[in-house]
Amino acid sequence: MSGEKSVAVGQAVKAIKRALEHGTPFVRVGGEDGFLLCLRRRGQEIEDPDGHGVYEALSGGVFRRFRSAGPDGIGYRWMALGPCDEDFLTVALETDLEAMQEMVLKAIPPDMAFQSYRAQEAARRCRRPVEDAAFRP
Repeated sequence: MSGEKSVAVGQAVKAIKRALEHGTPFVRVGGEDGFLLCLRRRGQEIEDPDGHGVYEALSGGVFRRFRSAGPDGIGYRWMALGPCDEDFLTVALETDLEAMQEMVLKAIPPDMAFQSYRAQEAARRCRRPVEDAAFRP
């Protein structure tokens, strides 16, 4: 791996970790064709954002959605990766991140910031009283 791509992978991992730790419910890495991650504590539910079921986190940490084939056709499963630690995430996601085109890889940090912003704005709107939402100018 080139030095420039190695730096881009490191920046991407930092951005992913930051987005997960700041409460972004689901992080989509690499655009629509990329992969989905979430951070949950043990016992929390993982409600798939695309409506593919609700799962329970049997351990705490970062989870990744994988495609699976079953008797009902193609579906998805959430599997635990491990702790939300920069070194661990670098090793766990290294192959996927290195396989991305450099342009996509360099777009991950701003994309993570945007996804975090959207999640915070959605949470803020949900906390606003209904009266305020109805009468805002």
